[in-house]
Amino acid sequence: MNYQNDFPLIKNRGITYFDSGATTLKPQSVIDAVVNFYTHHTANIHRGIHILSEEATELYEESKEKVANFLNTKPENVIYVKNATEGLNFASAMIDFSKGDKVLTSVTEHHSNLLPWLLLKKQGVIVDFVDIDENGKLNMDELVEKAKGAKVMAFSHASNVIGTINPVSEISKIAREVGAISVIDAAQSVPHLPVNFSKLDVDFLAFSGHKMLAPSGTGGLLVKEGFTKTCTPPIAGGGTIEDVTLTDIKWASGAEKFEGGTPNIEGAIGLGAAVDYLQKIGMKNVRRHELELLNRFYSNIQDLPLTTYGPKPNERTGLVTFTLKSRLDGKMDIHAHDIADFLNARKIAVRSGKHCAHPLHYRLNIPASTRASFHVYNTTDEVDALFLALKEVVEAFS
Repeated sequence: MNYQNDFPLIKNRGITYFDSGATTLKPQSVIDAVVNFYTHHTANIHRGIHILSEEATELYEESKEKVANFLNTKPENVIYVKNATEGLNFASAMIDFSKGDKVLTSVTEHHSNLLPWLLLKKQGVIVDFVDIDENGKLNMDELVEKAKGAKVMAFSHASNVIGTINPVSEISKIAREVGAISVIDAAQSVPHLPVNFSKLDVDFLAFSGHKMLAPSGTGGLLVKEGFTKTCTPPIAGGGTIEDVTLTDIKWASGAEKFEGGTPNIEGAIGLGAAVDYLQKIGMKNVRRHELELLNRFYSNIQDLPLTTYGPKPNERTGLVTFTLKSRLDGKMDIHAHDIADFLNARKIAVRSGKHCAHPLHYRLNIPASTRASFHVYNTTDEVDALFLALKEVVEAFS
């Protein structure tokens, strides 16, 4: 499985790109879809009866249908947002909170699924956390106990640091049993796993387009049907209403109610093209390929003074986060930034730092980590090259 020829940046720059957890490269078909809109169809949507506006509207709505089919929901339940961060903030704003309400989340969360809830503490909302075990998995007994009395249960589908795939269906079942609203950060699952919104049976699910081969500034908040009818939009303006007078507002129905102003039309069309690309490959094949790369990495590193974090390969997404020591006797850690800088000089791109998950790093008792995250354009030869480069790092810093 080698799709590198579809990604012009690889050919143009000759870089081994292991930073897909931050953002993915874009295939030529996505680039072409955006350029085609600009060169042949540029117009605003939902507002004009001229041919360009009608074409732009059709392309925009087609993209939403593709996303809905991809994630098994209805287009009217897909709110286009600029990324998962905005989607999770929308979810927080769409829920009515009172003093004393409780939000339950975990110590593993990306800041995007942490800060919106922590901000609610100013309103007297209680935020509580579920810990993880030694393998980086949620402590489900603790989750069940702390779920009692929760108004919202907000968890990631997959961790952007340790790759843990959380049991979302089980979490949503627990949420229903205690009467809580379930909110899922799927930024790290939608690009890598088959995700079925209807089967997961959650209330809100947010994802980012730029992490799934689509343009930046795209993403979606999937909302269970009842919420689109009862919630007030966090942003109001052009396109969100059916009618308005100086004394009354009649909101639009479905997702349109929440998409105020001119959207990222070309980005949405690019997102639809990314969905086409992923569906052509098949998400099961994407998952199979990433597991192959993960297993190759783990089989290579046995003789390195390297510590990985999170569960074993078949229980995680296609990323590996690690720390590395300078000596085989394990006395001194090499800082993550030094590792990344060393690899960068060899045209290997990885991520270093706390990966927008500071509390998790404090929980793991490490100041920073290095993350290599994979996608369809990576190969086993590249994973082997990473291993050889890491051997050089150890030798250089020893």
